[in-house]
Amino acid sequence: MVTDHPVSTEAGPQPRPNTEPKSSLDSQTAHSEIGLQVAAPALVTDDQTSKQSNPGTSVASHLEGLSPAEIKVIEDKFQHLLETVHSNRPGDDLEVIRNAWEFSLQQHEGQKRASGEPYIIHPLEVGQVLAELKMDSTAIAAGLLHDAVEDTNVTTAEIAQRFGDHLANIVEGVTKLDKIKFA
Repeated sequence: MVTDHPVSTEAGPQPRPNTEPKSSLDSQTAHSEIGLQVAAPALVTDDQTSKQSNPGTSVASHLEGLSPAEIKVIEDKFQHLLETVHSNRPGDDLEVIRNAWEFSLQQHEGQKRASGEPYIIHPLEVGQVLAELKMDSTAIAAGLLHDAVEDTNVTTAEIAQRFGDHLANIVEGVTKLDKIKFA
């Protein structure tokens, strides 16, 4: 499967229409339904998937200094997040998650942990945990954005302007939790 994640401050990426015959895409139908771009059909058995990194994607442009293999791992983790949300909550809007991901990528660009791991892995893993807990798209988007206010120059007001007051309030609440000392 070839995926593409253009980063844009516009309305977000638009899925490519599925023009392949349905019979050859049975194992990939779910990917098309959640807006993932699907390459030429391939036979896929059980839980095997056919994934390829799309060099030059916007994810790569925000992860400079990483190898293509490392970028692919991050892209695959994000695809897994979308697939988990779609599986657990098929009616949820994935666009807010995509937009939060793109914004988070931009804000955490170049940031690394002391271990050398790209900082974006943490918000992505938080989003995955929330998806596995069957949280809604707004909560998952807040998980992707939660460190932007703490660790970048982004303000809660900017989050509200881009994503709405409800999501900004969740992000702000999470950042306040971080300041509470637990016994």
